[in-house]
Amino acid sequence: RKSWETLTAAIPDSSFFLSWAWIDSWWRNLRGEHGLWLLTARNREGRLVGIAPLMAGRHKVGPLALRRLSFLGSGLARPAHLDIVARPEEREAVAAAFVRYLQNCSGEWDLLDLEGLRENAPLASVLAAAPGRCLRRDPVAGSFVTLPASWEAFQEEAMSAKLRKTIRYYERRLEKAFPGQVAFEVVTTEADLQPALEFLFEKSRTQFSRKGMESCFE
Repeated sequence: RKSWETLTAAIPDSSFFLSWAWIDSWWRNLRGEHGLWLLTARNREGRLVGIAPLMAGRHKVGPLALRRLSFLGSGLARPAHLDIVARPEEREAVAAAFVRYLQNCSGEWDLLDLEGLRENAPLASVLAAAPGRCLRRDPVAGSFVTLPASWEAFQEEAMSAKLRKTIRYYERRLEKAFPGQVAFEVVTTEADLQPALEFLFEKSRTQFSRKGMESCFE
């Protein structure tokens, strides 16, 4: 973890989807039946200069079951910002080293499926020039919302008048049903975020389980 975070901290355009926090969380919760296939590159001094965050799984095509290598974090979450982890000035050399390694151990895999590879990644051009079994996909479009500085500003800028009215209606109903017990708090520190999320998840699970349903946080 320490060397991974040191490397990503030195990369100005590093994607959150390549951070230790995201990759570690994804692996612990969403890996399914995949096996870890993580490659690292170091310089002569032993400094970590590159990571290929890959995993191994099975890809069925008719009666065939191919041994597939893909990016950690691809699949369910479908990010469009995946790549090897390396400094911009070292990225092309590191990509070439990883491709040479993959070619040398080609007997261990059948298909390289790099879904989510970000645009203009040096890895793509290196792979295009190398013979092999790489599945090329169209990039997955990633959606995002730029959040305003405050909840009030978000309501004004992103919500319709009807939705704001509906939220106020439910706030009044809540306060009427539980007089003196309702409080709204703003989470402002990372230390407060985890317990707040755990509270939200648990309350959601409890409410949905009472109705015989599954929470979206499962």
